[in-house]
Amino acid sequence: MIPAGQLPGGKPAPVPMRRGSVLLMHSRTVHSSLPNDTPDRVRLSLDLRYQSVPVPTGRPVFPSLLLRGQRRGIQVAQWDSWRAAWLAARDRLAGQELGKLNRWDPGAAMCA
Repeated sequence: MIPAGQLPGGKPAPVPMRRGSVLLMHSRTVHSSLPNDTPDRVRLSLDLRYQSVPVPTGRPVFPSLLLRGQRRGIQVAQWDSWRAAWLAARDRLAGQELGKLNRWDPGAAMCA
């Protein structure tokens, strides 16, 4: 969570979403969601980022895959290699103390 003192001013703007909807936002958009109150359903979320290939993601425990473009020595990921990388990460991380999974530093002026 971002400390309250680091949040920008302004009033939160709810964005009601229907099942199957897609929401696109800037990576620095402060956002959250309400708790999932449907015990018999899972809420899925997918976080895709567009960035230059040589820039580290800041999340080394998760797979980083090239989906488009060219980079010497790096192949563009196919769906099966993408799936395999995420399944391997899941299996590797299951039951471990994960520690810090993001670049947020409470002393920083902005969330990464």
